[in-house]
Amino acid sequence: MGMGRRVGVHLGLVLAAGLALAVPSSSSAATTLGQTLVPTNSCSGDTTYLQTVSPGPSYAAPFSGVITSWSFQADSGPPDSIKLKVGRVPSGTDLSTSTDITVVGQSTAQFPAANTLNHSPTQIPVQAGDFIGFYLSSGTSGCESTNVSFRNQYSGFDLAPGTTAPFTDEPGGLDVAAVLEHDCNHNGLGDETQDPDLTACHNNAFTFAGVTRNKKKGTATLKINVPEPGELIGSGNGAKVSAAGATTSKAVTPGTAQLLIKAKGKKMRRLKEAGKVKLSVAVTYTPTGGKPNMQSTKLKLKKTL
Repeated sequence: MGMGRRVGVHLGLVLAAGLALAVPSSSSAATTLGQTLVPTNSCSGDTTYLQTVSPGPSYAAPFSGVITSWSFQADSGPPDSIKLKVGRVPSGTDLSTSTDITVVGQSTAQFPAANTLNHSPTQIPVQAGDFIGFYLSSGTSGCESTNVSFRNQYSGFDLAPGTTAPFTDEPGGLDVAAVLEHDCNHNGLGDETQDPDLTACHNNAFTFAGVTRNKKKGTATLKINVPEPGELIGSGNGAKVSAAGATTSKAVTPGTAQLLIKAKGKKMRRLKEAGKVKLSVAVTYTPTGGKPNMQSTKLKLKKTL
């Protein structure tokens, strides 16, 4: 090995079977970047490493979001401290012709325990395409596999976020994994484990999609398009709004929902006398976990006398 900043192979250590993921899977919305492994090769201290090529588990973010935790499998001689690092290729840069990479995020320093899979919480907003790595403070600790299908880039020193520097390419898969969560309201908090209020993430817009009338009964069915699961509630002066199996509200799924509109009180008497009556109906749609939205519409009931 001996190329780049790597300083030797750890004897007696073997690559973990299948390069197993370190972080247990959470809900389907989150994803795991990278992998932890029993390292077979050592890395130099005071160096930043970033994984740029990974034909197996991807070290690059498939969507913009927030990294909420990360893991590192320490060997018997771990570094004094380690930081998760996030890199980005500057706009217009091609790593096949340029070595410049910008560090765009980092965790606080962690002090890994020897021979332990170390997990650490963090909060690092990332963009789609950003890739992870780490900074090792000192020593020549195990940090990567010898798999030549993987390639990482290294650069001396603890490069701070916002720093663009030349990196050097070498083979090997880095021993680091991270959990990436969505950030639907773009507040820098992971949706699943960090953000206590996701109401703004739900779409509460809806549209009226027409009316069908039953002239024999003097009723109307109001059609409403909704984007998410939730609840519809209708009301109106002289109007009774209901749904099958309910009195005033209806649980809905995405698509077209229906509310049954009837007249009552003076409006009902007028309908029976004149065969028609106008109603104003207010409909409130509340997506599950979201904020309510109210819209009003006017419609006419007709009844065959």
